[in-house]
Amino acid sequence: LVVSWKENRTRLSGQAMSDSSSSIVLRIEIPLVLIVGAAIFWWYRGRNRSQEGKKNETTSRIPTVSGNNIVVTGITIYPIKACRGINLQSAQTDEFGFVNDRRWMIISNETNRFVTQRQTPKLALVTPSFEDGHLVLRYPNESSVVKIPLESDHATRNIIEVGVWSDTVRAVDEGDEVAEWLCRVTQRTDLRLVKTAPDFIREIPPETTQKDLKTNSVSFADAFPFLLASEESLADLNQKLEGRAVLDMRRFRPNIVVKGIAAPFDEDWWHRFYIGDVVFRTIRRCTRCKVTTVNPDLGQYTDEPLATLMTYRKGLLKGKDEVCFASNLVHEYNGTVHVGDVIQILDRMTDILGTPPQNQA
Repeated sequence: LVVSWKENRTRLSGQAMSDSSSSIVLRIEIPLVLIVGAAIFWWYRGRNRSQEGKKNETTSRIPTVSGNNIVVTGITIYPIKACRGINLQSAQTDEFGFVNDRRWMIISNETNRFVTQRQTPKLALVTPSFEDGHLVLRYPNESSVVKIPLESDHATRNIIEVGVWSDTVRAVDEGDEVAEWLCRVTQRTDLRLVKTAPDFIREIPPETTQKDLKTNSVSFADAFPFLLASEESLADLNQKLEGRAVLDMRRFRPNIVVKGIAAPFDEDWWHRFYIGDVVFRTIRRCTRCKVTTVNPDLGQYTDEPLATLMTYRKGLLKGKDEVCFASNLVHEYNGTVHVGDVIQILDRMTDILGTPPQNQA
């Protein structure tokens, strides 16, 4: 009995010690759980805030000077390279730019190379329009018009190779009637009209290729699908002309005109930006040539604006000494742009030579 009592006492004593130890462990573990839980809570909250900050990072880079005040005031396509444009209220994009923008081009039949206002300023007076499934051409004081079907059997047309700058591309000859008409109104003997062939391929200059985009295509435009200019920059130029001339935007042949920037030429600094549901990307500032000196109402050369632009818009493109006005763009995907659309700037250039942010292609 004594032994049994002692064994029971020892067992109970050991159980009591075990219960005591468990109590101590519980007293230690409960505060530890609270501390760890609090740490996890604050880490998770900080992580969410960090992610939210990254989500809003693009928005936070939008300059306050732009805000929501910049709007599209003009959209223009130029169906025939070097001829008059057509003003639109909205325009859709395809892989080459705005639909029907510079899909036709005038060439010399002696060289099969492009002809523009650089050689023939009277082309500024050739006025295209789209009417009843035709491209229709008119010219001041010319009673006849010429109509070209938009849908034609390319198999029966003459597909030729033509030159535009350093590129050789395939094009469809639009026939003798329009060729004779163009020669008559411009007083030349060698002009023909061509259109992009069904298998037309041309890309922007290789040194400006955007590797992250599905396409880098361009039509018969000089080098890029879109040109953007601002009314404020034009007003600044006209002020510097001091009455020697008053120029309108037709001199610069932009596709997109905007208004509302805080200072002239602020568009120089835009890199990526929304217009409507399309993201555009500035590739570089546009160098300007003697086409800007052609009076669009007379088809004659003048002295301005190159002389004045030389005084303050020269050397703004790396490796080039020409003057710049307006910006060359590409688009990241297709969509529609409307007059009245608000511009939302996503990224800006990092220096005056037009270097994009390092995290962009």
